[in-house]
Amino acid sequence: MAVNVYSTSMTIENLSRHDMLAWVNDSLQLTYTKIEQLCTGVAYCQFMDMLFPGCILLRKVKFQARLEHEYINNFKVLQASFKRMNVDKIIPVEKLVKAKFQDNFEFLQWFKKFFDANYDGKMYDPQLARQGLEMSPAPNPGDLIFHKPKKTPPVPGNQHTTPLPPLPLCMCVCVCALFWQCFLLSLSLSLSLSLSLLLLFCCVVRRCSEGDCLDAAVAKLTAQLSPAAIDGSLLTSSGERGSSAPCTPCCVHP
Repeated sequence: MAVNVYSTSMTIENLSRHDMLAWVNDSLQLTYTKIEQLCTGVAYCQFMDMLFPGCILLRKVKFQARLEHEYINNFKVLQASFKRMNVDKIIPVEKLVKAKFQDNFEFLQWFKKFFDANYDGKMYDPQLARQGLEMSPAPNPGDLIFHKPKKTPPVPGNQHTTPLPPLPLCMCVCVCALFWQCFLLSLSLSLSLSLSLLLLFCCVVRRCSEGDCLDAAVAKLTAQLSPAAIDGSLLTSSGERGSSAPCTPCCVHP
């Protein structure tokens, strides 16, 4: 039966991660580079075969484990060997298979103490024990790539335009007041300028509804209502209607 050990802050040897990895690699002829790669459980299974020959079925161990469910299978095999040898340690499988450094390092520290308490120094050939199978280390945590679903580019013909929000109440009041002023002014001006004012008013409303600043739209109206335009309209109404072209506002949105 195995000798049980218990890890505390006073009993754990102060070995660095590099010392721990060197011990694992030298004992089992591996090439691990990080503590997190012990999350596969393969190394612990072979250590148990070294300590207690025949206590574990290595043929059930997945030496080429690359996926989490394969890691879990290896730890189940390890836990069965613990039970067979009356080892009290409960393996934190759910934590270890996540390949976090702290969880794997703490378990490795306990296992090193357990190994030292039970190893009798007999010779062991790790390559022969695993029948020449190479133990594939888990991917480095920094090399894991999480694939995110790609966004499908929108098809030009299927684009949906967002409906424009309604005009605010204050803007509606300003537009109505502007319309009333244009109406009063058109009573004293020529027909051509009155039509121009009406078209310009429609243009202002359209620009405001599409999100343009009301001040910019009013500025265009003010330019159309300059003294020169009004004088020209009055001359047209007094007899020069055919010689001047009507003032056409820019109603086409650029």
